[in-house]
Amino acid sequence: MAEPFFKISDSWADLQAVFPSGAPRRNALNGVTFLLVMQGHGTVEIDHREFALREGLLLTVLPYHLLQMKASEGLKCRLLAFEFEYLSAFPFLLRSQLSEKIEAMPAVLLGKEARRLLVKHYDAIAAHHLRSSHASYREIMQALLFIWVAEINEIYLHKPLKPIATSMRTLPTNSSNCSMPTSFPVATFPFTPGAFASRRSTFPASSSRRRDIPPPFGLPTSPSKKPKPA
Repeated sequence: MAEPFFKISDSWADLQAVFPSGAPRRNALNGVTFLLVMQGHGTVEIDHREFALREGLLLTVLPYHLLQMKASEGLKCRLLAFEFEYLSAFPFLLRSQLSEKIEAMPAVLLGKEARRLLVKHYDAIAAHHLRSSHASYREIMQALLFIWVAEINEIYLHKPLKPIATSMRTLPTNSSNCSMPTSFPVATFPFTPGAFASRRSTFPASSSRRRDIPPPFGLPTSPSKKPKPA
């Protein structure tokens, strides 16, 4: 059985695979994608809503949205993406009603401490990804992703929430706290293969199972694992 999709990268080519600069492309990943902006500026569209990218911004993308890169200037981002199934063994949900918060405003401007913690956890995930021959590679990676998601929970639930600009002209020059809209309906965000089933049902059956479609974004999958000795 194929490994659930997982990708970590800071290359421009992989960023373009998620947010193409040409025609918008629907995100076929039944999972979650995170972009942490490290440098530069840009503008992306999610279902024709524009979001300005700047240093310190976290962008979280849930399944089946139309994505497009509209503009960029010296843009450098860290990408992390995985299928919900990757964490299906963990009895953990993003906190109650959080997914609709993310849907309503996926862009969060991080304060210094939140950014430092995410960079630290991202670096740990990237370092472990290079150890694909480790006997407990999958279990350690799941634990590291669990920690990452827990930090996302903290960002969305416990930081002061303020509206964030969708135009680069009106973005603040400094922010000590996370910034988001204040009025959100909210819902659970389970790490299960059945997540977002209602949205997926509007797409062809061939999009609902990973074995029937090419790797999301056209990216290579995570390294294959050799079976453990009995």
